[in-house]
Amino acid sequence: MLTKTPQNKYPTITLELGDQKTTLELGTLILRLSDLGLRNFQLTNKAKTCNNSQLFGELCKFLNTKNPELLQYINWTLTYSLGNNYNGGIRTMELFQEYCDNIQSLCKSCKLRLQPSILIVSGSTQRKVNSLTILEEQKVNANLFLKDKKNSNQFGVAFNPFLSDQNLDMEKTRLYKKLKTGKVNTVYIQIGTNLELLQSGLEYIRSINTSVKIIICVLLPSQNLLNTWNFRPWRGVFLGSEFLGDLKTALDISNNVIQFCNHNNLEILLTVMDWKHFFDQNQFFELELKNNDS
Repeated sequence: MLTKTPQNKYPTITLELGDQKTTLELGTLILRLSDLGLRNFQLTNKAKTCNNSQLFGELCKFLNTKNPELLQYINWTLTYSLGNNYNGGIRTMELFQEYCDNIQSLCKSCKLRLQPSILIVSGSTQRKVNSLTILEEQKVNANLFLKDKKNSNQFGVAFNPFLSDQNLDMEKTRLYKKLKTGKVNTVYIQIGTNLELLQSGLEYIRSINTSVKIIICVLLPSQNLLNTWNFRPWRGVFLGSEFLGDLKTALDISNNVIQFCNHNNLEILLTVMDWKHFFDQNQFFELELKNNDS
């Protein structure tokens, strides 16, 4: 029986963990981050033809051994990439169904008190089955993917307000349709550094739905990322020339985005590119992050 609730000192901050480390590496990282008072973690789905359900299960077992009390107070977000798990229209839908079933089964077997939220991303190539079709199917059949009625509204979607003209119009139309399904509880705004476009995107989301949770993706860069960005940029991520100039300026700009989030009472998904530097330089405490002591 739990006797004391581990404090979530930063309830508005989620740390992106990635899915390409070992269970031991990720589990140890979670324990170190929990020492800072962090309780919200996201697993990505960057591996092709593989989702993160097995890794999620292994992490739950690892944490249940090391710190079972902590496990019960972690807020999980699990990213599911339809692009990385695509296998034709019907089979892709079945794979997503199996994924949701696996996640709910793991939650029951580990007796988790907090159910994960699932962030559905389509990938860079639009196919017959995408995040919108998944949500529309869930609207028609509420028991299709998330059979537990308590969690039938636990889907997140991505939105990129930094796209140019025609692409932005299409992005807005798709977001409007997603939100109108009534099956989205969270919108994740893509990484970007233009605060005017970020503000415009925020206003658009709120014009459709004033109650949906909005999470801003913020990049904590490394020098290596800045050095290689011009040769290997991330698709759909728009970073200004000043951001790419030097690491100190980049961190200052990321802090500007964090301050924007604080001002607008928005949550943050933090992507850390250099964990060694993050811990060695106490980088986390250089950020203007809200906590329960603020």
